[in-house]
Amino acid sequence: MEVNKQLRKQIIIEVFALGLLVFAIMYGIFAIGSDSSTVFSQDGMVIVYDNENFKAIESFSDGEGLNTDGIKYTVTNNNDKEYSYKLILYVNEDDTLLEYIRVGIDDLYVESLLDLDRYSKDGYVLTETILDPGYTKIHNIKMWYKLDVDQTIADKEIDYRLELVKE
Repeated sequence: MEVNKQLRKQIIIEVFALGLLVFAIMYGIFAIGSDSSTVFSQDGMVIVYDNENFKAIESFSDGEGLNTDGIKYTVTNNNDKEYSYKLILYVNEDDTLLEYIRVGIDDLYVESLLDLDRYSKDGYVLTETILDPGYTKIHNIKMWYKLDVDQTIADKEIDYRLELVKE
């Protein structure tokens, strides 16, 4: 009798542990499958681009714009020496739309897109950084339209991409 109780108790504990293990595996598979991050390597720099929480650009005040979810752009220097890089935002739109776009970089400053330094015809320098070997820098980029934007402009989705340019 005593052995049956112990055996029953052991079986219940093992079934519970097995169920917990199955749940953890299923959760892990779901979490990996739903990850929207893009990871790539460029000249010894590892870059993780995550725009999962970034939504379409809307019209906000600067304070509201800084409180929105942005794009996380993580750079890790796996080289033996420090590197300088620029983070470039390319926007393939005409200047009438660009004059209404505001950009928040690393939650430190807000700029009008057209006030940023130009990198090329369609490129704007968001930040210039020197990264020591073995260190990581996480950039948080947020974009929104000025409050006084015309609704027909605010409804338009913009075509953009981010690029790291090593110096």
